[in-house]
This record gives sequence, C-alpha cells and structure tokens, in this order.
Amino acid sequence: SVGLVSDSNPRNFTSRREVMIGGQVLTLVPPDDNDGVTGVRWGVRGYHPLDKARRASAFFTASYTDFPQDTFDRTIADAGLMYTPIGIPWLAAKIGGEGALLSGDVLYYYPYIGAMAATRPTNGFRLRGELKLGALTVPDMPYLDANSLYAQMRLDYPDSRGFSFANELTLEASESDEDA
Repeated sequence: SVGLVSDSNPRNFTSRREVMIGGQVLTLVPPDDNDGVTGVRWGVRGYHPLDKARRASAFFTASYTDFPQDTFDRTIADAGLMYTPIGIPWLAAKIGGEGALLSGDVLYYYPYIGAMAATRPTNGFRLRGELKLGALTVPDMPYLDANSLYAQMRLDYPDSRGFSFANELTLEASESDEDA
C-alpha cells in the first residue's frame, strides 16, 4: 500500500510554553525542526499458513514513512504466529512482536501475546474482537517502559446501498515504572 501522510507536530512537543516541575516554573523552548512535515508511507502485509489445515500461520506487517528530511522517517514492523485450536474455528491465539525505528534508531519494541475472535458473517454483520497483553520497552526513555492491555471490539455491517460500515470500541490500559 502507498499513502500520503502529514504530521503537524513531529517531535510531539507540548503547545504549552511553561510547565511546573517540583514547584519550579520552567519555560520551554520548542525545537527549531518541529514544523509540520508531509511524506509518503509504504506498507506491506504478509500471511503464510504453516500447515495444510491452516490452523497455524505466520503474519507480518510493516510500513516505512519517508519524510523530506531523514529526521522523522519511521519504520514499524509487526510479526508473529497465530494458532486456531481444533474445533474452535472462530478463535485464534497470537504471539508476536512489534518494533519501530525513528531515523534509523530503535524507538521501541513490544513483545505480546493475545487472542482474536470473529463470528461468521450473518446477513453481512460480523463481530470481531482482539485482546493483547504486552510489555513496551523504549530503550532511550526507560520511564516510558510499560506493561499494557489492549482490547478491541468491532462490528462490521452493510447498509441497503451496498456500502460497508464499522463501529469500533478500543480500550487500552498501561502501567509504567515511574521510578525508572
């Protein structure tokens, strides 16, 4: 896939100019290179069954976002294995890892375990869900390291004109070691 992307705040810098830390008011100076950028995102997805019954499979997704200057270029990849138990075709266990690079340096890595479930389509309606437990590690900022829980439910449905719509609910929780 190919897409056009824009980021109005590539350094994720606060819009506030003053912050209070430990009772002291500090004045923030925004970085000179925090202007908006526009670039191109290239993406690829892969899926490969590992057995004839297609109960075990490997998956891979990756994207590379190329901005005019290398400073904000991002690479994100997610790979892992899925297994559908015998007799439960609507459920799959999942183990994998996600990671990202920013300008060629490791931004984070995120190993996880999870489960996915999906109902069979009924009159075009389909309910899907995913649950994921993981451990985020940010090498350059250990105070951001966290254990996380991600849960998502999605309902896909058609309308009378042939379009398809979806409602999605996502919940995320994380706990970090603030003393790091």
